[in-house]
Amino acid sequence: MKRLPLLVACAALVVVVQLDKSGTHLLSVLVGMALAMGGVLVVAAAELSNAKWIAPVKRPLLAVAPVLFVFPLLVKVAPYPWLAHENAWLRRDFFVARDVVALLVVAIVGNLFRRASLAESAAKGKWAVAYILTFAAVKTLIAMDWVMSFDYPWVSTMFPVLYMVECFCAGLALLGLICFARRQSDGILADTATLLFGFALFWGGLYFAQYLTIWYGNLPDEVGFYTRRFAIRGGKCLFASNAILLFGIPFTLFLIHRARQNVRVVSVVSLMILAGLLVSRFFHIRPYVHIHLGLLVIQLVIMLGVIAATVYRERRQ
Repeated sequence: MKRLPLLVACAALVVVVQLDKSGTHLLSVLVGMALAMGGVLVVAAAELSNAKWIAPVKRPLLAVAPVLFVFPLLVKVAPYPWLAHENAWLRRDFFVARDVVALLVVAIVGNLFRRASLAESAAKGKWAVAYILTFAAVKTLIAMDWVMSFDYPWVSTMFPVLYMVECFCAGLALLGLICFARRQSDGILADTATLLFGFALFWGGLYFAQYLTIWYGNLPDEVGFYTRRFAIRGGKCLFASNAILLFGIPFTLFLIHRARQNVRVVSVVSLMILAGLLVSRFFHIRPYVHIHLGLLVIQLVIMLGVIAATVYRERRQ
């Protein structure tokens, strides 16, 4: 009975998303997916590197693993241009089938890793490797299918990698908010801030490398991805905001050593990173999707509410 409200919220989320015909669901689902997958990913990476600092907070982080089973139910086709001329790969039924299976596999592997990690099983390292490899494959597929296919036949080898790095940043941001909820100001907080600083720098390098390669290549099939988005009103502002939220602010603030030890600063930066993820997804899909603000707010409130509730329940136990 204690889980009934969460199950009802998950069912409501599935209904709201499946009834959405505009494609607005892509924003809320992609951000929620980054948080859920990222939380498990942070623990898997820490377990493989034998990081002892993760032990006090891995239980609330791994609490998001069961939420992964919701995402296969949220798979649906957005208003993609390729629907007018389907091919062997980009076909409605095949699109849904492969993404449902992929998300189900990563959910199963993620929860098997959660069980092994919480039980301190000798096999937790193997399950950590299995989850990271599964995550990389599934996140690549999601980035290609859900976002890159809007601009088919545009391709980018860095685009899926950026989505993976952003997912890890989302997991670290979740950890930063957990530290705020626990009022932690010890080594865990400093390690979280240091990792956020490092991955902000890593993300900035990858993003600039992709932009520079596409722009200097000056090939119509590549440059069109940016020019199409810059041509839309506010497109350049979205691009700049994305860079500021995911790179500029965390990199600049965490250059200050005292900021890394301040739980309020870390929590605010974590929220900005999550806002940056939302801006990034909006920038990617805006030329093709008309966002309904009210629907987006409802989906985000339910999605983030489910994740927050699962983490809070685990923190209290």
